[in-house]
Amino acid sequence: MTNLKNKVAAVFAASGAIAGAVAQSFARHGAKVYVSGRDLKKVKALADEIKRNGGLAIPVKVDAMNEEEIDQLLEQIVDEEKRLDIVFNGIGLTGNDYGSDIPATDLPFDKFMLAFEAHCGSQFLTSRAAAKYMMKSGSAGTILTLTAALSRGNSRTGRGLRWPARLSRD
Repeated sequence: MTNLKNKVAAVFAASGAIAGAVAQSFARHGAKVYVSGRDLKKVKALADEIKRNGGLAIPVKVDAMNEEEIDQLLEQIVDEEKRLDIVFNGIGLTGNDYGSDIPATDLPFDKFMLAFEAHCGSQFLTSRAAAKYMMKSGSAGTILTLTAALSRGNSRTGRGLRWPARLSRD
């Protein structure tokens, strides 16, 4: 299937399982995919796998929370490809990153906010930059976002109950 033939995609946080699978699917369907992540070794391995399967992939080290790095990647893509058609951000955190191992009654506010900063902040930064470069290149692009990592969270009260606890209507 080549319904993405001649399309150019940027996949942020591609070293993760979901974003990596999305990048592979884009490539399998014909897109040239720029795979990025904080761990260059992992995104290089992903790009090599995509290439072994007949796809086109370019690995790039980018932190999806770093506005300057995001902008540099998207500018590079538009400079090289003259277009940007698809952007996908699959950023995620582990539960321990945002304090799921800490009872909610003891959880520091900044640790609680980390999940929002990473998920919402990264989606905002990558989407805003993508829209700017899509408009600049004249692409009728698509911006896809996903935040599934928080669904695995287990913030709890000091008694081990999931938080937020159910509230009585009495």
